[in-house]
Amino acid sequence: MSVLPSTPDRVAVETLQGDIRSGPVVDELVEADVHDIQRVFRVNLGGTIIRVPEDDAGIPDDAVTATRQ
Repeated sequence: MSVLPSTPDRVAVETLQGDIRSGPVVDELVEADVHDIQRVFRVNLGGTIIRVPEDDAGIPDDAVTATRQ
């Protein structure tokens, strides 16, 4: 049995336009298929709720720093 880390308050994500945006996590889903189990965050980006896989979600401060380097 594994323990999932707690859900973050905010996450950052790279948009299709290539900019980094962050928003509050509305809720968290755990999705499973034959091959994998994955956590997905629903994030509010300026009034639009988007699904962000855990692997694509970053900590807002780290994401901004990474784009400036």
